[in-house]
Amino acid sequence: MKPGIVLAVLFVSCLLCISCGGGSSNSSGPYSSITSGNWSLTATSTVTSGFVLSIGGSLTQSGNVVSGTMLVSSSVSSCPSLSAAAIPFAGTFSGGTLTLMSANVNNQFLRVNAIGSGNSLTGTYSVAGGCADGDNGTIAASYLPPLTGIWTGTFTNPDGTSIPVDPSNPREGYVTASVTLTQSATAINGAFPLSGTFSSSFAPGRVCFASGAIPGTGTTTGAYVMGTSVVISAGGTDGAEILFEGWLGEAPLNIGGLFANVTAPCGRSVLLNLVQQR
Repeated sequence: MKPGIVLAVLFVSCLLCISCGGGSSNSSGPYSSITSGNWSLTATSTVTSGFVLSIGGSLTQSGNVVSGTMLVSSSVSSCPSLSAAAIPFAGTFSGGTLTLMSANVNNQFLRVNAIGSGNSLTGTYSVAGGCADGDNGTIAASYLPPLTGIWTGTFTNPDGTSIPVDPSNPREGYVTASVTLTQSATAINGAFPLSGTFSSSFAPGRVCFASGAIPGTGTTTGAYVMGTSVVISAGGTDGAEILFEGWLGEAPLNIGGLFANVTAPCGRSVLLNLVQQR
């Protein structure tokens, strides 16, 4: 695991331990509810300049108890001794206040305390123990709607230029993609599986992959969304496999990332930005 990811993991585990020594919630009063599903949390340090944690995965509420599993990545490389990846956590959402407690990772914990509605929360976090002991800052949490639907986009080269369907006849337009996705309602270790179909307007004979099923039989990588991280693999009838690794953006909802033809001998890497059709 890369050091940056490792550090992030530390914070996640810490994040989940917000209740260690923290304030108490009013469990006797009426509780509100968050939307169960895929969530993205961004933690910004007020101690270390430029340090940001990206946290994403499943959160589910039952009664006033919140639980789930989340993956963390960091903008700064640190805490290389940590090796955890997906971190379970638990807490409560009561009276509009969310508290979370991480699992114990090498005696390191992170506290989170946020307020807001069922889809959007803001607050603070702090870390106790380990190499990030004493770090703290602000945190913003947002519910991410399911990716179920039709997504379309245009392929571009790494330099940003569009890819023509027929290089010798630009009038035929540029290569496009259409992706139909269905997001599972149930997460597996914090990730929500995706299924569907992938197709492109690449001319036959000019690439080794034009269409296929998601995730496809025999593909080595799954298809899922976890926080803002999106992985789409597809397998074609010709045995080829493609892999798309991207991230969710906003306004309008889009998936940006890298499309790579990973198995075919004529494979290539191109960029693809997908926008959901409403």
